[in-house]
Amino acid sequence: MAKYSLLALADFLDSLCRAINAFDLDNATLHCLYNELRRAVPRHNGDCYSILEGTDIIPAFILNNWVYLDSIEENQKNFSELSCLIKATYTNPSGIQISKEKVTELVALSDKKFSVSDKLLCHTPINILLVENTCHYANAVYSVHAKPDAVIKDLIVLTYVVDGRVAPEFAFLHEIGHMVHTRVTQKSFVAPRSFDILHSIITKYISSEPASLPREKRRKLFAEWFAECFAIAVLFKTPYSHLDRHIEISNEDKSAIEKYMSALMDTLDKNKLGNRTWEQIEKLAQIKAE
Repeated sequence: MAKYSLLALADFLDSLCRAINAFDLDNATLHCLYNELRRAVPRHNGDCYSILEGTDIIPAFILNNWVYLDSIEENQKNFSELSCLIKATYTNPSGIQISKEKVTELVALSDKKFSVSDKLLCHTPINILLVENTCHYANAVYSVHAKPDAVIKDLIVLTYVVDGRVAPEFAFLHEIGHMVHTRVTQKSFVAPRSFDILHSIITKYISSEPASLPREKRRKLFAEWFAECFAIAVLFKTPYSHLDRHIEISNEDKSAIEKYMSALMDTLDKNKLGNRTWEQIEKLAQIKAE
């Protein structure tokens, strides 16, 4: 299937905004569009994820970022903001992109190691988009809208990777890591409380001292490192280990990272919102293993 650029979607949204003004479209028309988009999203049919390419990405991407509102002005504003977001985030493709087949392999590897699909995706599947773009500031994108007491709306956008130090496979697993901590804590860019146990390992390999950072930056730093650690743990001691970008991290520390991820994933049913400490989930994991 031919790839699709999100920049083309931005152009469509701009045209839609102009049409709303030029033809005085009413909200009933947009409600019809909303329903058509919902019908157009490919069904998961029992699968825990779908890999979307070409024009199939359009309804999934729009609906992940648009909540239909009763006000035509608010809907038009949403379209305009989404167009601006796309243009600020994505550009024309350069570099290399992961293949659809490799995505399937790595999801299977994540499931073999940590049962990610069964534990986090079976009730709320995720769409994985392969787009004809490069991201301005990242190697791939986890797009999420997380609100308290609401269903998380998320998807993964796999772009072309320009950074020669990062394999697109690692970039994909990193985004899966973001999906994991978000679905565990029900908050965006917040790592589980138990992740504190790995802070001493992480600080050995970063240039800045986390304790010196403002609280918000420290929170985002450890969310990013949770995603990195998830990718490390999935790849560790597998035929895919050569894809791990962190050659500087010792095998001893990688083993500790893998142990943490295994215990976290094994105790999700007893760790609502990721609030348990490492000591608590380690004890729970030991009890389950007995």
